Amino acid sequence: MTDFRIFRPRYGDFNMQGVMKSSVFFDFVCESHLENFEHRYGIDFKNYRAQNTKWRIWEYNIQFCSEIEQLEVFKVYTRIVELDGDRKKVSFRFMDFLDKTEYAKGFLTYRFQNILTKEYIPIWESDLTSFVKDLQI
Repeated sequence: MTDFRIFRPRYGDFNMQGVMKSSVFFDFVCESHLENFEHRYGIDFKNYRAQNTKWRIWEYNIQFCSEIEQLEVFKVYTRIVELDGDRKKVSFRFMDFLDKTEYAKGFLTYRFQNILTKEYIPIWESDLTSFVKDLQI
């Protein structure tokens, strides 16, 4: 994995026991991957809305490895690992700033959907061309 975003959690990202809330991990993964859309793939999300389509989150799987402390800077790596019809599977990994400690890892599966008909549709050929460079077979 080579694409990452650097984050520093906010105080409100932690529960009363000082453990980062599991829902916050999901937010960081989505934000990291969405930024890749613009910077790595050159894809503007306005194009999807204009064509009445969207990426819908279908499945989310996470394995927690160690705790992130308050005010600790960390990286979230994301990479597309599978493309199949209307589905795109993205792997993610939370690492400390020096890449020595793994905090969490997992997968997020998106499905491509027509907003008007609610039907899942094949990924656009232009997007496939951009995404395929990420696949590690």
